[in-house]
Amino acid sequence: MVTNGASTPLVRGEVRRGADWVLLRFARTVRLAWFREVEVQGIEQISGDRPVLVAANHANGFVDPVTLMATSPRPVRFLAKATLWRTKPLGALMELAGALPIFRQDDGTTAGNASTFAACYRELAIDGVIGIFPEGTVNDAPRLLPLHTGAARIALGARHAGTRGIRILPVGLVYEDKARPRTRVLVRAGEPIDLDEVIGELVDAGGDEGPANRDAVARLTDRIAARLAEASLDYDESPENVPLLQAVRVASRRAEADPAVRPLLRDQEPLLRRLSRAEPELRAVVVAAMGSYQAELSLLGLDDGDVVPGNTPERMRQRIGLSMAKVIGLAPFAAVGAAIDLLPYGVVRVVAGRPMPRISRANATLLLSLAVFPLTWLLWGICGRRLGVKHPWRWALLAGPLCGQATVIWWEQLRDLRSARVAWRRTRSQADVLADVLAHRQAVVDAVKAATEVAVAP
Repeated sequence: MVTNGASTPLVRGEVRRGADWVLLRFARTVRLAWFREVEVQGIEQISGDRPVLVAANHANGFVDPVTLMATSPRPVRFLAKATLWRTKPLGALMELAGALPIFRQDDGTTAGNASTFAACYRELAIDGVIGIFPEGTVNDAPRLLPLHTGAARIALGARHAGTRGIRILPVGLVYEDKARPRTRVLVRAGEPIDLDEVIGELVDAGGDEGPANRDAVARLTDRIAARLAEASLDYDESPENVPLLQAVRVASRRAEADPAVRPLLRDQEPLLRRLSRAEPELRAVVVAAMGSYQAELSLLGLDDGDVVPGNTPERMRQRIGLSMAKVIGLAPFAAVGAAIDLLPYGVVRVVAGRPMPRISRANATLLLSLAVFPLTWLLWGICGRRLGVKHPWRWALLAGPLCGQATVIWWEQLRDLRSARVAWRRTRSQADVLADVLAHRQAVVDAVKAATEVAVAP
Protein backbone atom coordinates (compact mmCIF):
# COMPACT_ATOMS: atom_id res chain seq x y z
CA MET A 1 0.00 0.00 0.00
CA VAL A 2 1.33 3.44 -0.92
CA THR A 3 1.97 5.67 2.07
CA ASN A 4 3.12 8.93 0.52
CA GLY A 5 1.14 12.16 0.41
CA ALA A 6 -0.82 11.01 -2.66
CA SER A 7 -1.93 7.80 -1.02
CA THR A 8 -5.41 8.77 0.07
CA PRO A 9 -7.15 8.60 -3.35
CA LEU A 10 -5.26 5.39 -4.16
CA VAL A 11 -6.21 3.76 -0.86
CA ARG A 12 -9.81 4.79 -1.32
CA GLY A 13 -9.68 3.34 -4.83
CA GLU A 14 -8.37 0.02 -3.50
CA VAL A 15 -11.03 -0.08 -0.80
CA ARG A 16 -13.73 0.75 -3.34
CA ARG A 17 -12.55 -1.97 -5.72
CA GLY A 18 -12.50 -4.46 -2.85
CA ALA A 19 -16.01 -3.48 -1.81
CA ASP A 20 -17.20 -3.74 -5.42
CA TRP A 21 -15.75 -7.25 -5.66
CA VAL A 22 -17.57 -8.30 -2.49
CA LEU A 23 -20.82 -6.71 -3.64
CA LEU A 24 -20.64 -8.37 -7.04
CA ARG A 25 -20.25 -11.82 -5.46
CA PHE A 26 -23.01 -11.05 -3.00
CA ALA A 27 -25.38 -9.89 -5.76
CA ARG A 28 -24.64 -12.90 -7.96
CA THR A 29 -25.19 -15.25 -5.02
CA VAL A 30 -28.54 -13.62 -4.32
CA ARG A 31 -29.41 -13.87 -8.01
CA LEU A 32 -28.70 -17.62 -8.06
CA ALA A 33 -30.78 -18.19 -4.93
CA TRP A 34 -33.67 -15.85 -5.74
CA PHE A 35 -34.27 -16.43 -9.45
CA ARG A 36 -34.68 -19.66 -11.32
CA GLU A 37 -33.65 -17.95 -14.55
CA VAL A 38 -32.33 -14.49 -15.50
CA GLU A 39 -32.58 -13.31 -19.09
CA VAL A 40 -30.22 -10.49 -20.08
CA GLN A 41 -30.62 -8.42 -23.23
CA GLY A 42 -28.44 -5.50 -24.31
CA ILE A 43 -26.89 -4.96 -20.87
CA GLU A 44 -23.39 -5.14 -22.41
CA GLN A 45 -23.93 -1.50 -23.40
CA ILE A 46 -22.83 -0.61 -19.84
CA SER A 47 -19.33 -1.81 -20.68
CA GLY A 48 -16.66 0.38 -22.27
CA ASP A 49 -14.67 3.44 -21.36
CA ARG A 50 -17.40 6.04 -21.24
CA PRO A 51 -19.71 7.44 -18.56
CA VAL A 52 -23.11 5.76 -18.32
CA LEU A 53 -26.26 6.86 -16.52
CA VAL A 54 -28.55 3.84 -16.08
CA ALA A 55 -32.24 4.76 -15.76
CA ALA A 56 -34.33 1.74 -14.70
CA ASN A 57 -37.94 1.12 -13.80
CA HIS A 58 -38.56 0.44 -10.11
CA ALA A 59 -40.81 -2.60 -9.90
CA ASN A 60 -39.52 -4.63 -6.97
CA GLY A 61 -37.84 -2.59 -4.26
CA PHE A 62 -34.48 -3.89 -3.00
CA VAL A 63 -34.56 -6.71 -5.57
CA ASP A 64 -34.15 -4.19 -8.41
CA PRO A 65 -30.66 -2.83 -7.59
CA VAL A 66 -29.41 -6.28 -6.61
CA THR A 67 -30.56 -7.66 -9.98
CA LEU A 68 -28.91 -4.81 -11.88
CA MET A 69 -25.74 -5.15 -9.83
CA ALA A 70 -25.57 -8.89 -10.56
CA THR A 71 -26.00 -8.49 -14.33
CA SER A 72 -24.04 -5.30 -15.03
CA PRO A 73 -20.53 -5.75 -16.47
CA ARG A 74 -19.38 -2.70 -14.47
CA PRO A 75 -19.98 -1.51 -10.89
CA VAL A 76 -23.02 0.77 -10.59
CA ARG A 77 -23.37 3.58 -8.03
CA PHE A 78 -27.06 3.75 -7.21
CA LEU A 79 -29.02 6.70 -5.93
CA ALA A 80 -31.27 5.69 -3.03
CA LYS A 81 -33.70 7.60 -0.88
CA ALA A 82 -31.93 9.35 2.00
CA THR A 83 -34.29 7.90 4.60
CA LEU A 84 -32.51 4.54 4.26
CA TRP A 85 -29.47 6.05 5.99
CA ARG A 86 -31.53 6.71 9.14
CA THR A 87 -31.30 3.01 10.07
CA LYS A 88 -27.66 2.39 10.97
CA PRO A 89 -27.28 -1.19 9.65
CA LEU A 90 -29.01 -0.25 6.42
CA GLY A 91 -27.02 2.96 6.18
CA ALA A 92 -23.80 0.99 6.58
CA LEU A 93 -24.92 -1.31 3.77
CA MET A 94 -25.63 1.72 1.56
CA GLU A 95 -22.14 3.06 2.25
CA LEU A 96 -20.58 -0.32 1.45
CA ALA A 97 -22.49 -0.38 -1.83
CA GLY A 98 -21.22 3.09 -2.73
CA ALA A 99 -24.81 4.33 -2.92
CA LEU A 100 -25.60 8.05 -2.87
CA PRO A 101 -28.52 9.55 -0.92
CA ILE A 102 -31.25 11.39 -2.80
CA PHE A 103 -33.34 13.80 -0.74
CA ARG A 104 -37.00 14.16 -1.67
CA GLN A 105 -39.33 17.02 -0.86
CA ASP A 106 -41.52 14.62 1.10
CA ASP A 107 -38.54 13.91 3.39
CA GLY A 108 -38.40 17.54 4.54
CA THR A 109 -35.65 19.13 2.49
CA THR A 110 -33.76 18.64 -0.77
CA ALA A 111 -30.73 20.70 0.26
CA GLY A 112 -28.49 17.64 0.44
CA ASN A 113 -28.98 16.87 -3.26
CA ALA A 114 -26.37 19.44 -4.25
CA SER A 115 -23.57 17.31 -2.78
CA THR A 116 -25.12 14.12 -4.15
CA PHE A 117 -25.32 15.55 -7.67
CA ALA A 118 -21.72 16.77 -7.37
CA ALA A 119 -20.67 13.22 -6.43
CA CYS A 120 -22.51 11.93 -9.51
CA TYR A 121 -20.66 14.44 -11.69
CA ARG A 122 -17.33 13.23 -10.30
CA GLU A 123 -18.25 9.59 -10.89
CA LEU A 124 -19.30 10.25 -14.49
CA ALA A 125 -16.15 12.34 -15.06
CA ILE A 126 -14.03 9.21 -14.46
CA ASP A 127 -16.21 7.13 -16.83
CA GLY A 128 -18.19 5.61 -13.98
CA VAL A 129 -21.75 4.28 -13.96
CA ILE A 130 -24.58 5.93 -12.04
CA GLY A 131 -27.86 4.04 -11.51
CA ILE A 132 -31.14 5.81 -10.84
CA PHE A 133 -34.80 4.81 -10.60
CA PRO A 134 -36.43 7.95 -12.00
CA GLU A 135 -39.97 6.95 -11.02
CA GLY A 136 -38.89 7.88 -7.49
CA THR A 137 -40.78 5.06 -5.78
CA VAL A 138 -41.60 1.38 -6.23
CA ASN A 139 -44.32 0.92 -8.84
CA ASP A 140 -46.69 -2.07 -8.85
CA ALA A 141 -48.46 -1.19 -12.13
CA PRO A 142 -47.44 -2.52 -15.57
CA ARG A 143 -46.94 1.07 -16.73
CA LEU A 144 -44.34 3.66 -15.78
CA LEU A 145 -45.15 6.40 -13.32
CA PRO A 146 -44.34 9.98 -14.42
CA LEU A 147 -40.56 10.33 -14.17
CA HIS A 148 -38.82 12.74 -11.83
CA THR A 149 -36.28 15.07 -13.42
CA GLY A 150 -33.26 13.88 -11.44
CA ALA A 151 -31.79 11.70 -14.21
CA ALA A 152 -31.97 14.52 -16.75
CA ARG A 153 -30.50 17.06 -14.34
CA ILE A 154 -27.61 14.78 -13.42
CA ALA A 155 -26.78 14.08 -17.08
CA LEU A 156 -26.98 17.74 -18.10
CA GLY A 157 -25.11 18.83 -14.99
CA ALA A 158 -22.25 16.41 -15.59
CA ARG A 159 -21.94 17.52 -19.22
CA HIS A 160 -22.09 21.17 -18.19
CA ALA A 161 -19.23 20.45 -15.75
CA GLY A 162 -17.09 19.22 -18.64
CA THR A 163 -17.80 15.49 -19.03
CA ARG A 164 -18.35 14.35 -22.61
CA GLY A 165 -19.57 11.06 -24.06
CA ILE A 166 -22.35 10.53 -21.50
CA ARG A 167 -24.70 7.71 -22.45
CA ILE A 168 -28.13 7.47 -20.80
CA LEU A 169 -29.16 3.81 -20.88
CA PRO A 170 -32.79 2.82 -20.16
CA VAL A 171 -33.04 -0.59 -18.51
CA GLY A 172 -36.32 -2.45 -18.04
CA LEU A 173 -36.78 -5.03 -15.30
CA VAL A 174 -39.58 -7.40 -16.30
CA TYR A 175 -40.52 -9.97 -13.64
CA GLU A 176 -42.46 -13.13 -14.34
CA ASP A 177 -43.89 -12.93 -10.81
CA LYS A 178 -42.13 -10.39 -8.64
CA ALA A 179 -43.91 -11.48 -5.46
CA ARG A 180 -42.43 -15.00 -5.53
CA PRO A 181 -38.85 -16.27 -5.46
CA ARG A 182 -37.55 -18.86 -7.93
CA THR A 183 -39.31 -17.31 -10.91
CA ARG A 184 -37.80 -15.52 -13.92
CA VAL A 185 -36.73 -11.97 -14.69
CA LEU A 186 -35.76 -10.17 -17.89
CA VAL A 187 -33.11 -7.43 -17.64
CA ARG A 188 -33.47 -5.56 -20.91
CA ALA A 189 -31.43 -2.51 -21.93
CA GLY A 190 -33.14 -0.32 -24.50
CA GLU A 191 -31.83 2.16 -27.03
CA PRO A 192 -29.36 4.53 -25.35
CA ILE A 193 -29.40 8.31 -25.53
CA ASP A 194 -26.06 9.87 -26.50
CA LEU A 195 -26.22 13.22 -24.76
CA ASP A 196 -23.61 14.87 -27.00
CA GLU A 197 -25.61 13.94 -30.10
CA VAL A 198 -28.99 15.20 -28.86
CA ILE A 199 -27.93 18.29 -26.90
CA GLY A 200 -28.75 20.53 -29.86
CA GLU A 201 -32.30 19.19 -29.89
CA LEU A 202 -32.74 19.78 -26.16
CA VAL A 203 -31.38 23.31 -25.91
CA ASP A 204 -32.53 26.28 -27.97
CA ALA A 205 -29.85 28.13 -29.89
CA GLY A 206 -27.71 30.10 -27.47
CA GLY A 207 -29.48 28.63 -24.45
CA ASP A 208 -28.02 27.29 -21.21
CA GLU A 209 -26.94 23.66 -21.61
CA GLY A 210 -26.87 23.04 -17.86
CA PRO A 211 -29.44 21.64 -15.41
CA ALA A 212 -30.82 25.11 -14.70
CA ASN A 213 -32.49 25.07 -18.14
CA ARG A 214 -35.93 23.73 -17.24
CA ASP A 215 -37.00 23.29 -20.85
CA ALA A 216 -33.93 21.18 -21.62
CA VAL A 217 -34.49 19.13 -18.46
CA ALA A 218 -38.15 18.53 -19.39
CA ARG A 219 -37.27 17.52 -22.97
CA LEU A 220 -34.58 15.12 -21.84
CA THR A 221 -36.88 13.65 -19.19
CA ASP A 222 -39.50 13.01 -21.89
CA ARG A 223 -36.91 11.22 -24.01
CA ILE A 224 -35.79 9.07 -21.11
CA ALA A 225 -39.42 8.21 -20.33
CA ALA A 226 -40.10 7.18 -23.93
CA ARG A 227 -36.99 4.95 -24.13
CA LEU A 228 -37.63 3.44 -20.70
CA ALA A 229 -41.24 2.65 -21.62
CA GLU A 230 -39.95 0.69 -24.61
CA ALA A 231 -37.56 -1.32 -22.43
CA SER A 232 -39.92 -2.05 -19.52
CA LEU A 233 -43.57 -2.98 -19.08
CA ASP A 234 -45.91 -0.44 -20.61
CA TYR A 235 -49.56 -1.41 -20.98
CA ASP A 236 -52.81 -0.69 -19.22
CA GLU A 237 -53.61 -2.65 -16.07
CA SER A 238 -56.83 -4.54 -16.72
CA PRO A 239 -58.42 -7.80 -15.51
CA GLU A 240 -58.47 -9.05 -19.10
CA ASN A 241 -54.68 -8.94 -19.20
CA VAL A 242 -54.54 -12.22 -17.24
CA PRO A 243 -56.05 -14.33 -20.06
CA LEU A 244 -54.16 -12.19 -22.57
CA LEU A 245 -50.90 -13.09 -20.84
CA GLN A 246 -51.89 -16.76 -20.83
CA ALA A 247 -52.65 -16.53 -24.56
CA VAL A 248 -49.28 -14.91 -25.23
CA ARG A 249 -47.52 -17.74 -23.42
CA VAL A 250 -49.35 -20.23 -25.62
CA ALA A 251 -48.63 -18.31 -28.83
CA SER A 252 -44.96 -17.85 -27.91
CA ARG A 253 -44.36 -21.60 -27.53
CA ARG A 254 -43.49 -23.32 -30.78
CA ALA A 255 -45.70 -26.35 -31.18
CA GLU A 256 -42.79 -28.60 -32.19
CA ALA A 257 -40.32 -27.22 -29.62
CA ASP A 258 -39.27 -29.10 -26.52
CA PRO A 259 -41.98 -28.16 -23.97
CA ALA A 260 -39.44 -28.36 -21.16
CA VAL A 261 -37.95 -25.12 -22.58
CA ARG A 262 -40.27 -22.29 -21.62
CA PRO A 263 -40.83 -19.36 -24.01
CA LEU A 264 -38.46 -16.50 -23.29
CA LEU A 265 -39.79 -13.45 -21.47
CA ARG A 266 -38.10 -11.27 -24.10
CA ASP A 267 -40.42 -12.83 -26.71
CA GLN A 268 -43.56 -12.75 -24.58
CA GLU A 269 -43.52 -9.15 -23.35
CA PRO A 270 -43.45 -7.34 -26.74
CA LEU A 271 -46.24 -9.60 -27.98
CA LEU A 272 -48.34 -8.87 -24.88
CA ARG A 273 -47.74 -5.15 -25.37
CA ARG A 274 -49.04 -5.29 -28.94
CA LEU A 275 -51.95 -7.49 -27.92
CA SER A 276 -52.99 -5.15 -25.10
CA ARG A 277 -53.20 -2.32 -27.65
CA ALA A 278 -55.23 -4.28 -30.21
CA GLU A 279 -58.84 -3.48 -31.01
CA PRO A 280 -61.22 -4.43 -28.14
CA GLU A 281 -63.21 -6.85 -30.28
CA LEU A 282 -60.04 -8.67 -31.34
CA ARG A 283 -58.87 -8.90 -27.73
CA ALA A 284 -62.30 -10.30 -26.82
CA VAL A 285 -61.81 -13.09 -29.35
CA VAL A 286 -58.43 -13.93 -27.77
CA VAL A 287 -59.92 -13.94 -24.27
CA ALA A 288 -62.77 -16.23 -25.35
CA ALA A 289 -60.46 -18.65 -27.17
CA MET A 290 -58.08 -18.77 -24.21
CA GLY A 291 -60.99 -19.38 -21.84
CA SER A 292 -62.16 -22.40 -23.82
CA TYR A 293 -58.65 -23.81 -24.11
CA GLN A 294 -57.86 -23.26 -20.43
CA ALA A 295 -61.13 -24.93 -19.41
CA GLU A 296 -60.20 -28.07 -21.34
CA LEU A 297 -56.69 -28.14 -19.88
CA SER A 298 -58.08 -27.75 -16.35
CA LEU A 299 -60.58 -30.55 -16.94
CA LEU A 300 -57.76 -32.88 -18.01
CA GLY A 301 -55.37 -31.69 -15.29
CA LEU A 302 -52.75 -30.67 -17.87
CA ASP A 303 -50.98 -27.52 -19.00
CA ASP A 304 -50.03 -26.17 -22.40
CA GLY A 305 -46.61 -27.81 -22.54
CA ASP A 306 -48.14 -31.24 -21.89
CA VAL A 307 -50.32 -31.31 -25.01
CA VAL A 308 -48.26 -29.68 -27.76
CA PRO A 309 -46.98 -32.03 -30.50
CA GLY A 310 -43.42 -31.32 -29.37
CA ASN A 311 -44.12 -33.25 -26.17
CA THR A 312 -43.32 -36.57 -27.80
CA PRO A 313 -43.08 -39.81 -25.80
CA GLU A 314 -39.30 -39.78 -26.31
CA ARG A 315 -38.99 -36.26 -24.91
CA MET A 316 -41.24 -37.13 -21.99
CA ARG A 317 -39.06 -40.13 -21.16
CA GLN A 318 -35.95 -37.97 -21.38
CA ARG A 319 -37.53 -35.33 -19.12
CA ILE A 320 -38.51 -37.93 -16.53
CA GLY A 321 -35.09 -39.58 -16.66
CA LEU A 322 -33.20 -36.31 -16.33
CA SER A 323 -35.33 -35.10 -13.42
CA MET A 324 -34.97 -38.46 -11.68
CA ALA A 325 -31.18 -38.37 -12.08
CA LYS A 326 -31.03 -34.87 -10.58
CA VAL A 327 -33.29 -35.84 -7.69
CA ILE A 328 -31.14 -38.85 -6.86
CA GLY A 329 -27.82 -37.06 -7.34
CA LEU A 330 -28.76 -34.02 -5.25
CA ALA A 331 -30.47 -35.99 -2.47
CA PRO A 332 -27.47 -36.25 -0.06
CA PHE A 333 -26.65 -32.54 -0.35
CA ALA A 334 -30.32 -31.59 -0.15
CA ALA A 335 -30.68 -33.58 3.08
CA VAL A 336 -27.80 -31.65 4.64
CA GLY A 337 -29.22 -28.36 3.43
CA ALA A 338 -32.66 -29.18 4.78
CA ALA A 339 -31.22 -30.00 8.20
CA ILE A 340 -29.18 -26.80 8.35
CA ASP A 341 -31.72 -24.39 6.87
CA LEU A 342 -35.03 -25.82 8.06
CA LEU A 343 -35.46 -23.32 10.91
CA PRO A 344 -34.71 -20.10 8.97
CA TYR A 345 -36.80 -21.36 6.06
CA GLY A 346 -39.74 -21.84 8.43
CA VAL A 347 -39.31 -18.33 9.83
CA VAL A 348 -39.19 -16.77 6.36
CA ARG A 349 -42.17 -18.80 5.17
CA VAL A 350 -44.30 -17.74 8.15
CA VAL A 351 -43.45 -14.06 7.77
CA ALA A 352 -43.82 -14.09 3.98
CA GLY A 353 -47.20 -15.80 4.33
CA ARG A 354 -48.65 -12.98 6.43
CA PRO A 355 -51.06 -10.55 4.73
CA MET A 356 -49.12 -7.72 3.12
CA PRO A 357 -49.20 -5.73 -0.13
CA ARG A 358 -47.93 -7.73 -3.09
CA ILE A 359 -45.43 -4.98 -3.79
CA SER A 360 -43.81 -5.54 -0.36
CA ARG A 361 -43.72 -9.35 -0.31
CA ALA A 362 -40.50 -9.87 -2.27
CA ASN A 363 -38.73 -7.14 -0.30
CA ALA A 364 -39.76 -8.62 3.04
CA THR A 365 -38.86 -12.15 1.99
CA LEU A 366 -35.45 -11.25 0.58
CA LEU A 367 -34.37 -8.92 3.39
CA LEU A 368 -35.48 -11.37 6.08
CA SER A 369 -33.66 -14.20 4.29
CA LEU A 370 -30.47 -12.14 4.16
CA ALA A 371 -30.69 -11.77 7.93
CA VAL A 372 -31.86 -15.12 9.29
CA PHE A 373 -29.99 -17.53 7.01
CA PRO A 374 -26.46 -16.16 7.66
CA LEU A 375 -27.29 -15.87 11.36
CA THR A 376 -28.30 -19.53 11.39
CA TRP A 377 -25.05 -20.55 9.67
CA LEU A 378 -23.08 -18.62 12.27
CA LEU A 379 -24.96 -20.39 15.06
CA TRP A 380 -24.17 -23.74 13.45
CA GLY A 381 -20.51 -22.72 13.39
CA ILE A 382 -20.60 -21.87 17.11
CA CYS A 383 -22.23 -25.21 17.91
CA GLY A 384 -19.66 -27.06 15.81
CA ARG A 385 -16.81 -25.31 17.57
CA ARG A 386 -18.16 -26.25 20.99
CA LEU A 387 -18.59 -29.84 19.88
CA GLY A 388 -14.98 -29.96 18.69
CA VAL A 389 -15.72 -30.16 14.97
CA LYS A 390 -12.66 -29.43 12.84
CA HIS A 391 -12.97 -26.18 10.88
CA PRO A 392 -16.56 -25.54 12.06
CA TRP A 393 -16.86 -22.11 10.43
CA ARG A 394 -15.73 -23.44 7.09
CA TRP A 395 -18.30 -26.20 7.19
CA ALA A 396 -21.12 -23.93 8.35
CA LEU A 397 -20.46 -21.08 5.93
CA LEU A 398 -19.99 -23.40 2.96
CA ALA A 399 -22.48 -26.17 3.68
CA GLY A 400 -25.23 -23.72 4.67
CA PRO A 401 -25.57 -21.78 1.40
CA LEU A 402 -24.36 -24.48 -0.99
CA CYS A 403 -26.40 -27.34 0.42
CA GLY A 404 -29.32 -24.96 0.93
CA GLN A 405 -29.24 -24.15 -2.77
CA ALA A 406 -29.06 -27.87 -3.51
CA THR A 407 -32.21 -28.33 -1.42
CA VAL A 408 -34.05 -25.69 -3.45
CA ILE A 409 -33.00 -27.24 -6.77
CA TRP A 410 -33.81 -30.75 -5.50
CA TRP A 411 -37.33 -29.67 -4.56
CA GLU A 412 -37.85 -28.02 -7.95
CA GLN A 413 -36.66 -31.13 -9.76
CA LEU A 414 -38.92 -33.29 -7.61
CA ARG A 415 -41.91 -31.16 -8.61
CA ASP A 416 -40.84 -31.33 -12.27
CA LEU A 417 -40.57 -35.11 -11.99
CA ARG A 418 -44.03 -35.42 -10.46
CA SER A 419 -45.63 -33.15 -13.08
CA ALA A 420 -43.87 -35.02 -15.92
CA ARG A 421 -45.12 -38.38 -14.64
CA VAL A 422 -48.67 -37.04 -14.25
CA ALA A 423 -48.57 -35.60 -17.78
CA TRP A 424 -47.25 -38.91 -19.12
CA ARG A 425 -50.12 -40.88 -17.61
CA ARG A 426 -52.87 -38.41 -18.48
CA THR A 427 -51.84 -37.78 -22.07
CA ARG A 428 -51.71 -41.52 -22.72
CA SER A 429 -55.11 -42.10 -21.13
CA GLN A 430 -56.69 -39.07 -22.83
CA ALA A 431 -55.14 -39.56 -26.27
CA ASP A 432 -58.58 -39.70 -27.91
CA VAL A 433 -59.45 -36.10 -26.92
CA LEU A 434 -56.08 -34.46 -27.53
CA ALA A 435 -56.96 -33.64 -31.13
CA ASP A 436 -59.84 -31.44 -29.95
CA VAL A 437 -57.61 -29.82 -27.33
CA LEU A 438 -54.99 -29.03 -29.96
CA ALA A 439 -57.68 -27.50 -32.17
CA HIS A 440 -58.63 -25.15 -29.34
CA ARG A 441 -54.96 -24.36 -28.83
CA GLN A 442 -54.58 -23.46 -32.49
CA ALA A 443 -57.61 -21.18 -32.15
CA VAL A 444 -55.73 -19.26 -29.45
CA VAL A 445 -52.63 -18.94 -31.64
CA ASP A 446 -54.72 -17.77 -34.61
CA ALA A 447 -56.60 -15.23 -32.46
CA VAL A 448 -53.36 -13.76 -31.12
CA LYS A 449 -51.93 -13.58 -34.62
CA ALA A 450 -55.02 -11.82 -35.96
CA ALA A 451 -55.12 -9.36 -33.04
CA THR A 452 -51.46 -8.35 -33.32
CA GLU A 453 -51.24 -8.59 -37.13
CA VAL A 454 -47.80 -10.10 -36.63
CA ALA A 455 -46.93 -13.68 -37.51
CA VAL A 456 -46.23 -15.67 -34.36
CA ALA A 457 -44.80 -19.09 -33.91
CA PRO A 458 -47.21 -21.84 -35.02
